Amino acid sequence: MTTSSRRVQAIPTRQTLMQIESLPIPDDVVIRLPFTWKQRISGRFLEFTLYYNDFGKLFTLAVRDYMGDELCRTALAYGVDVLRMFQHIPELTGIHIVPFDAAFRYQRVGILRENLGKQVKLWLGVDQ
Repeated sequence: MTTSSRRVQAIPTRQTLMQIESLPIPDDVVIRLPFTWKQRISGRFLEFTLYYNDFGKLFTLAVRDYMGDELCRTALAYGVDVLRMFQHIPELTGIHIVPFDAAFRYQRVGILRENLGKQVKLWLGVDQ
């Protein structure tokens, strides 16, 4: 069996144990943008800021360490691990954030202002 290197790894499906939970984004996050919160993940404090890019019509997520230094800033795409390109950064290694809804109803339309925080949530998975 061969696999394509172009295949995008969606929802974390690693064969290791992974604790999955929704990040604390309120239902009305769209009217609060930019929205910032701090969270302890795997013993590390990280600060997240969610933005909306009017020009590109997409959401972006910035991640900072406990000192406020920006580790990464990337666009959100439905079903794609936001931190997949940043696993080489020690503070982000083993942390996965994937935006999707549990019923996969918005798989075709993706992340919209109308569904982010309500149906589509940012799901956090941590390698154990």
